Amino acid sequence: SKTKFPRIADNHNLLGRIEIAQGNYLKALKYLQISLTAVTIPFNEKKDIFANPALYDILSERKLLIALELRGDAFLKYYEETQIQKYLEAGFTNFKLATQLIEKSRRSYKAEGSKRFLSERAVPIFEKAINVAYILYQKNKDKQFIAQAFEFTEKSKAVLLLAGLKEAEAKEFAGVHDSLIQQEQQLKAELAYNEREYQRAKRKKDTINVNKFQENLFEVGEAYDYFIANLEKEYPDYYQLKYDDAVSSIDT
Repeated sequence: SKTKFPRIADNHNLLGRIEIAQGNYLKALKYLQISLTAVTIPFNEKKDIFANPALYDILSERKLLIALELRGDAFLKYYEETQIQKYLEAGFTNFKLATQLIEKSRRSYKAEGSKRFLSERAVPIFEKAINVAYILYQKNKDKQFIAQAFEFTEKSKAVLLLAGLKEAEAKEFAGVHDSLIQQEQQLKAELAYNEREYQRAKRKKDTINVNKFQENLFEVGEAYDYFIANLEKEYPDYYQLKYDDAVSSIDT
């Protein structure tokens, strides 16, 4: 589809950024809604600025994250201008979705460049999510927002820790053999390749290759899952360092 193209998201993210700078927040939100539809295949709600995409069949996680961050900024600034609470709540939902995208990408086998970008944007986005949660708590005195702010804080710390950790240090810390690291990287590369080709075949409506790469994804995905399960058992320190997203709760 001509409306499903990452370059469209680039253009509309830029337009959204310009409108935010000029204080035209509703106009920015309309542009950014089009960005969301351009990079998420199943999502087609261009007019309802409160509608949110599901986080699957994404053409570009990087462009989607940029759109979500800008959209959250626009919601929050429009709330500050109007004091209409539904925009504050929409900003909270939006930033929460952005944090879920960051976590999804960290757990995935996407290219390292993509992961680096998401890690770089992660801390500012978590900080914005914490800020909105705190404002909502101040307004509503609902303790769920304090709990949510605490969770965002813990996840932000985890992202920061992992982003600053070099692969060599992880290997040295956990005593993982080079051959296992190579196997891990090979599986990730195969998954990334098959995912890319599967999405390309879907866009071209190439049924033969859709089926081929879907089957490849299933097979390599099973091998990757088995590898990760074995890693957790044999090298729990390395597994926890690289793959475990668990965070403390406010009650711990």
